Amino acid sequence: MSLITVTHIRNFIPRKRERYPASKNGIFIVSKGRISFNLPDGSEASLQAGDFTLYNSSQLKDITINTEYGEFSATYLDFDLSIFQTFMNQFGDFELNQQPDEHIKFNKTDIEIHQLKELILSLANSSTQNNYALTQLSLGLLSLMVEQYPALLLTIAQASNLTVTQKVIHYIDHNIENSISLDTLARYMRMSPATLKRRLSAEDLSFSNLLKIKRIAHAATLLRASNKSITQIAYESGFKSAAHFSTAFKAYHGQTPKDFRALIEKNRRKRIKS
Repeated sequence: MSLITVTHIRNFIPRKRERYPASKNGIFIVSKGRISFNLPDGSEASLQAGDFTLYNSSQLKDITINTEYGEFSATYLDFDLSIFQTFMNQFGDFELNQQPDEHIKFNKTDIEIHQLKELILSLANSSTQNNYALTQLSLGLLSLMVEQYPALLLTIAQASNLTVTQKVIHYIDHNIENSISLDTLARYMRMSPATLKRRLSAEDLSFSNLLKIKRIAHAATLLRASNKSITQIAYESGFKSAAHFSTAFKAYHGQTPKDFRALIEKNRRKRIKS
């Protein structure tokens, strides 16, 4: 499994918020255009072309893309949870109470940090990732960032601490193509299946419903962002057949995968014409 996932964004398609989103953490890099968002304290922050930041997706709200000066493009470097946990382990029971005064961002003037970020991006884009090298380089990057802005330690700590539900979502997202059972998930969580069911039930969740919704959400993303066939998307999202996928998708979205994709394409063409 890759410890760093690279996602390139070349346009912005507003869509309904995912029901059970996984918190994504890592580096967000803006190549073109400008993006603004609200922080947990209500303040607004922004990034423009050339800026990059350490981010926790659960903390960003009301995202707005500005294409006044041309198209928008950006890149996510999503770090696996283990990278943040390994980094935080060196601090033991270190008390985190320093809040950043403002949103912290970097650019090319932060020479060492920028160069290390570019090296990580290059290696993460390789068809054969070297997870050991990526982990060590990522730990070095986080160290340089925290050395310059100690308040970033709080962001990293928040990224490394997940609730039971968030850990379940994290596991499903990273194994979405595979067969996932309550037993295998319970072993990963280091608890009995009965305890896991009880913990999820306390948050009004069921394992089977959560798994189905996450598979449908993953499939919807592939329908929007790829040209893969509906059958291929069904299997890559963990469904046993295209027919089963189509039935489950229509029950949730009110339309078949084929109609869903056609509507996305129709809306895309409207935006281009306008």
